[in-house]
Amino acid sequence: MRHHRSVIRLLAAPAVLVAAACGELPVQPSETEKRPAFTDMEELATAQLLVCPTQEEASAQAVIGPAGGSVGARGTSLVVPAGAVAEPTLFEVVVPVSRYMKVEIHAVGQDDYVFRAPVAISINYARCPVEAVPDEAALEGVYISNLTNQVLEVLGGTVDRTGHKITFSTGHLSGYAVAY
Repeated sequence: MRHHRSVIRLLAAPAVLVAAACGELPVQPSETEKRPAFTDMEELATAQLLVCPTQEEASAQAVIGPAGGSVGARGTSLVVPAGAVAEPTLFEVVVPVSRYMKVEIHAVGQDDYVFRAPVAISINYARCPVEAVPDEAALEGVYISNLTNQVLEVLGGTVDRTGHKITFSTGHLSGYAVAY
């Protein structure tokens, strides 16, 4: 009987450790952890970035906490709803020198940032000449590589042609651009 209890303890110890370790893992991923799948390859391959060169960089920073808030530069903005961030965080919106209508939005000092709830990003493309936007073009917000300008995901969005803005939702921060 004594040997039987020792075997049970030996077998139970790893199970208890595994159960304790798993107890710290979320049972179901939160909404912000569920990133939308990349758009089909054909759509990614055909997305063209809107060409609107600028030689002037603009940026702005703001601390946004659990109550929400916003930060913007040159008409481009990040709007964070209440509850989307856990603690006060310094965010920056940068409209870089570029030939494309792109922006870089990040939490200062962090490589990646995932929100607890979707945020809204509006990109102002008023600097683009009228001929830059093809007549029948359906403008969309896209997630891009800041290094290569490659489109990684098509995010869609709502276009305000008179205000020259496109607004879309996202759960993470990175580089974004306007494409068609």
